[in-house]
This record gives sequence, structure tokens and C-alpha cells, in this order.
Amino acid sequence: MDEKWNDTNFVEKTIFNIMALMLPKSELDYLKWDKRLEGAIVDPETPFTAEEKLQRYEALKKAINDLPSQFLDLNVAIDRDKSTLLLFAIDQINDKDQRFEIVKLLLQKGASIETISGLYEVKTNAINAAQEKGDFRLVGLFLGVGSREQLSLQSLEEARDILLNFVHKDIEIFKNYAK
Repeated sequence: MDEKWNDTNFVEKTIFNIMALMLPKSELDYLKWDKRLEGAIVDPETPFTAEEKLQRYEALKKAINDLPSQFLDLNVAIDRDKSTLLLFAIDQINDKDQRFEIVKLLLQKGASIETISGLYEVKTNAINAAQEKGDFRLVGLFLGVGSREQLSLQSLEEARDILLNFVHKDIEIFKNYAK
């Protein structure tokens, strides 16, 4: 491991930049004051182009691959929240396919779905965060339903059955998603 990973400021800045790559452009405006964020953020009202989204997605994958595994479950403060990279990815990445791929990458690198994160009364783990987001493909992945490489329709049906036994809220969202 490079000497740079022994520098707390370098680690914090790297994780902060990874989290910033997960944010939609409309959310980036409130981060531009932070000295940890590399590069200027311009016009948050204009959505990212398809090319910019792809570049950010590729940069995010590279940054996660470069990050040593022991830093994946650190809680990093952005604004008033504390979140692990896994929980932040679930919450902030809007594209379902990209979110699924980034979450898989984080899991392959060793991120834990068991880590509970948050401040004050609001605490969550990966399964609850995916459920709140309405992404039951991720819930199925976290529950170990099907292959971690690709969930089949059968696996989604199994995930639905498991969830209906354990989850008593948001069932209408789940039924609509599973159709």
C-alpha cells in the first residue's frame, strides 16, 4: 500500500471525492465550498450530459477500485450526515443499473451490509436503505438471493417472497416494482 494511504487527510479527501462522484449535479452545489472537493462545480441547474454521466461513472469505478478495502466502511461526514460509501451509493446514485454495479463493486471490495450508519435517532443499514429507495434488486442481492453477479427474475420473485415475510411497510411500492 502506498505511503499516501497513511495520511488521514488524503484518505478523507479521497473518500469525500468518491462520495461527490455519486451525487446528482443538483446536490453538488452545497459541496462546492468544501476544500476537500477537487475541481470546480459549475451550474448545478444544468443536468449532466450522457457523456458526463458516463465519465463520472467510470471515474467512480476507478476511484473505488483504487481505494484500499480497509477504508470502505469508514463513516465520513458530508454536511450533517455520516454515511459509509455503500449507504451513500444506495441513497445518492439515481441510475438503478449504475447503482447496482457500484454496490456490487463495493461488496466485492469488502464493504459490509451490516455496518449501521447515521446520526442521532436516524440509523440505517444497507438492506433498510435499499428498501427505502425502493430498489428491491439490491435488497435481493443483500439477502443473498441469487448470484451476486446477476439476479434473475426467479431471484427477484424469491426476494419478494422473503421480503413479504419480514417487511411490513412499503409493500405497495414493492408490489409495483415486482410487476
